[in-house]
Amino acid sequence: MTDAQTLAAARAAFASGDAPRALELAQSVLEYDAGNTAALSVLANAAMHLERLGEADDALRCLLQHAPDNALIARSRSRVLNRLGHRSAQQSELISAIGYWREALRLWPENDDSAFNLVAYGSSALDDDEAFALLQPLLARSPDDLGARRLLAEIERNRGQARVAADRLRPLSDALLSNSEVRALALTLGDAQLIERSLPTSTPLPDQVESVQCAFASISTQCDEGAAHALRSDLQRRHSIGAHSPSLRLALACELSLPAVHIDRDGIDAARNRFSGGLARIMDEFPESRLRLCAPHLAQLNWSNFLLAYHCENDLDLQSRYGDWLSMAAATLRPDLAVEPAQRKPGPPRIGVLSGHWNDTTAGSYFASWIEALDVAEFDTRVYALGPRFDHVTDELERRSRKFVRIDADSEGTADDQQSDAIDRAADVIRSADLDLLIYPELGMDTRLMPLAALRLARKQWVGWGHPVTSGLPTIDAYLSCADMEPADAKAHYRESLLLLPDLGTRYRLPPAPQRLARDALGLPPGKLVVVPQSLFKLHPDNDAVLLELLSREPNVRILLFATASRLEVHLVRQQLRARLGPTLFRQLHFHPMVSRSRFLEILAAADVMLDTLHWSGGNTSLDALRSGLAVATTRSRFMRGRQSAAMLHALQLDSAIAPDASGLAALAAQMLNGAARPDADRLQDYLQSPRPLLLLRALAREAVAGVV
Repeated sequence: MTDAQTLAAARAAFASGDAPRALELAQSVLEYDAGNTAALSVLANAAMHLERLGEADDALRCLLQHAPDNALIARSRSRVLNRLGHRSAQQSELISAIGYWREALRLWPENDDSAFNLVAYGSSALDDDEAFALLQPLLARSPDDLGARRLLAEIERNRGQARVAADRLRPLSDALLSNSEVRALALTLGDAQLIERSLPTSTPLPDQVESVQCAFASISTQCDEGAAHALRSDLQRRHSIGAHSPSLRLALACELSLPAVHIDRDGIDAARNRFSGGLARIMDEFPESRLRLCAPHLAQLNWSNFLLAYHCENDLDLQSRYGDWLSMAAATLRPDLAVEPAQRKPGPPRIGVLSGHWNDTTAGSYFASWIEALDVAEFDTRVYALGPRFDHVTDELERRSRKFVRIDADSEGTADDQQSDAIDRAADVIRSADLDLLIYPELGMDTRLMPLAALRLARKQWVGWGHPVTSGLPTIDAYLSCADMEPADAKAHYRESLLLLPDLGTRYRLPPAPQRLARDALGLPPGKLVVVPQSLFKLHPDNDAVLLELLSREPNVRILLFATASRLEVHLVRQQLRARLGPTLFRQLHFHPMVSRSRFLEILAAADVMLDTLHWSGGNTSLDALRSGLAVATTRSRFMRGRQSAAMLHALQLDSAIAPDASGLAALAAQMLNGAARPDADRLQDYLQSPRPLLLLRALAREAVAGVV
């Protein structure tokens, strides 16, 4: 066939619905006539139909080169770029997604889908002013767009215009009642009246409890204690807190919620004072006599003081006060589990290891080897995985374990019933196993574990440092930690007896080495690049002085942070750093969106230095940096949670990367930008694969059960 005949056949194939054939025929024409606009048009349409977006984009770009003023082609390419952006976002490649959406808007400024996606997904790359400028014309064209109203209200709230934001949402109150995402935003506004209108009059559901928790964290951030107490009193009156599960948890959310980001140390002190007062009220209002009137489900106590540890103070007193109350409350709600385990059944020592993180997570990476250490012939070891987050890592652990028990919610019933069933069933299953020793690799990250650990489900109970702060529970006998990471006065930080393991305290499996990519391919700025790869709630206000000094020493350096947080938290961190660094230095900070772990490793490999955070150092992130061959600058803080990176570097004979104190950290990082010792890959592998931690863990477990069996 001639090109004209082939092109006609391609058009006919597309018209008849045979897009694959049309694509093939159009490509055959373009092999000999690359600039054939008619063939390019058929190819573009067929590729869009088949979701072969890259080919569609190539064809449309070529068409625009031939007709740069053709608005129809520009709009078509803009729509394709929007879909490419959405696909990249789903694959956690947000830098690519943001690039697609920006180009889509350049081609067609009224592409509302791209504007919305750019604001919704790209909060780390946009400041509030740019996001506001994108959303205003969108809402002018589509005033009833709930999603856009939600985003704009959130930005207005961030800019200190909470009343404007509330007024924007209040006319949509009927929609708020049926839209949990919009209702959650209304809660974060801290507007008590709007919060009340968005809650039902019946017992709140679990997702509404989460929203109330979010609301009180937001109100606490604004230091509006009066509004918080007024709202709590009204909620208690309307919902009979404690009468139905999980409404007791609603009371915990009202009294104990903490903001994730703090502007300064005064804000931290105020938050801790509010927490202490709220804890006193919980203890006064929910003694044993009142708890007996509450629904007998452990899900009532599904709560963790997770953010307390990020204040970087000694939490022993507060955690112990809460631990005493929680233990009493758990025993009151489940009196059948309050008694000590019955006389031991015969058989070998029985050991259980329980976590809600036996999956591809930091805790899973750190503590999977503990299963290997304990799952030996002399012990009857059971691994308990609290669902529903199961993945390929869970499957691998199950294949390697002799007894692996998955505990998940039933598929039937309400979300509330499922939650109650999962926690109470876990308690029943574990108690029935008649364990001599039960180990929690972490307590605090998975809130469901707290009421379980508050009961005496096994004769002896230990906790690991997955969340490195004392549990405060009288039912936990020992705390497993790393000897090299603890300070000299470590015993004063724990209610539990301290058991110290050597080296890293575990056997850690390194991820594959990252490929080394150019900065521009990763969306990174040129020049000297320092990465601070921690979650924003770890960025204690004391870090501001370190950043300020580093930027003053190295005026051309760029600092990369990761915006793994809510828009409100990102806004607060931006606000905090802009106020302290000033607008000129603040422009040298780059907030990077969340990425996959493989891309995260590639970014680390492309940086010059990792600057560790004060008070809460890197753990898994430091290992990732070392795996990527990146130099790490750190110092030792007061508590174990601020000394992990230093212990790793010391073990790798990289003490020159450890500043003597916080005041010397910036100078050290600046010095390392001009040349620093890199981690030796073989030494890192030997350190992480040392058998000593697992051998000692097994010996400690043997000693613990010896007096029981």
